[in-house]
Amino acid sequence: MLTDRDRVQVDRLRSVPFASASKSLPASAAQAFSILERPGHLEPFHPFCRENTALAWDESERRDRIVYLNGLRLDRQFVQWSPGEGFELLIGGSVDKRSLVTWTLRDDSSVSSTITIR
Repeated sequence: MLTDRDRVQVDRLRSVPFASASKSLPASAAQAFSILERPGHLEPFHPFCRENTALAWDESERRDRIVYLNGLRLDRQFVQWSPGEGFELLIGGSVDKRSLVTWTLRDDSSVSSTITIR
């Protein structure tokens, strides 16, 4: 559940400069999202992810933990969820030191899409 403190943090982080990267995918946005909406979705394709464990994964709350190959452990709290389009999350090792990350999917055609992470 998002607290008022979480909401304030999200609003503050939305104004921070960010890096962004996009990649074309050989699948529609809906097909790509059907993979991203699964618990533990990073394990099959994230090159530095050792483990991606769901801590809560239902309609009311989505949280998970990533353990990287170097042992770094970060928790992700999903703050916005738009089926077929993307999501926004807070990620960090502690509540006070988190970053805001947005994953967005956009159809380019019926068989391809673009994913943008910022």
